[in-house]
Amino acid sequence: MNEVKPKVEIIAWTPNPEYVIETALLQCRESVENLQKKRVKKEISERIKEIFMTNPPHLGVLEHASATFRVTGVSRAFSHQLVRHRIASYAQMSQRAVPVEKMGICIPQTFDAEDRTNYLTLVELSENLYKKLVNKSIPLEDARFCLLNGVETQVVITMNFRSWIHFLRLRLDRTAQWEIRFIAEEILRILKSIAPNVFDEERMKYWE
Repeated sequence: MNEVKPKVEIIAWTPNPEYVIETALLQCRESVENLQKKRVKKEISERIKEIFMTNPPHLGVLEHASATFRVTGVSRAFSHQLVRHRIASYAQMSQRAVPVEKMGICIPQTFDAEDRTNYLTLVELSENLYKKLVNKSIPLEDARFCLLNGVETQVVITMNFRSWIHFLRLRLDRTAQWEIRFIAEEILRILKSIAPNVFDEERMKYWE
């Protein structure tokens, strides 16, 4: 197995998401006939700010926008943390369907040269046992029992913006595990590009 590095790409998102969120916010307060008149009185950025500044915050309207990412080069250890986040949808590369030869291995940044050598030795032992089991016609779903948490997985993730905010609030914390924190940083960078007012630095202090 070759070493892999984490990578994030966005594959789909709600078109014009801030307009959708603004419309949902206005709809809570106005009739359909008055929406357009009301819209021209304030900038979208001001209305997005209102969502977070009201007491309590009006976060439900953020659920009308969503984004889907593909994450690759991450470990099974990462995915065990990821899937704790709800509400969300996940599609993960299956070890029942994909043989280990097509997977990579993730190596923690904290490992020094000796740690890496010992770890890669363990990876090789694990991979060799896996292959022996498969050659004995052991099903992949059972052969995978000997694989390590560091084996690569790939995941497609869809969350609405409210769920992304919850994910980011927890996983951007400096105490978060390095792998999921890196993914959170990349996701935030991309979300800022498609919804800059929602994921603005000033909004983050109200994410609680």
